[in-house]
Amino acid sequence: MIADKDYEGSEKREYPRVSYPVADKPRLKIGKKKYEVIDISQRGLRFLKNEKGMLPQHVNGKLTLLCGESFSIEGSLIWEQDDDFALYLKNIIPETLIQKEKSYVQQNHPF
Repeated sequence: MIADKDYEGSEKREYPRVSYPVADKPRLKIGKKKYEVIDISQRGLRFLKNEKGMLPQHVNGKLTLLCGESFSIEGSLIWEQDDDFALYLKNIIPETLIQKEKSYVQQNHPF
């Protein structure tokens, strides 16, 4: 698991996260708008709302990871805090893809 460098303690999540560096983030496209992804897991993702306006409760979009993989996502907004939003995915991201992304981030953005 790639964690925030200031994080201390054990990971208690069912699906471990891949967290991204400030300078390089995957993109989530919802309609014509693009958002920076903060972290992902097999079951969800957290992203920054960088434009004004409301987001729908149910989201369909396209996620493009740093490793070059892109795929369609569908999910529900489960919380928002300031400009951070969490999306619970209807279908899980395959573990092999999470591992590929994790390896890419570790090799190209060591903490």
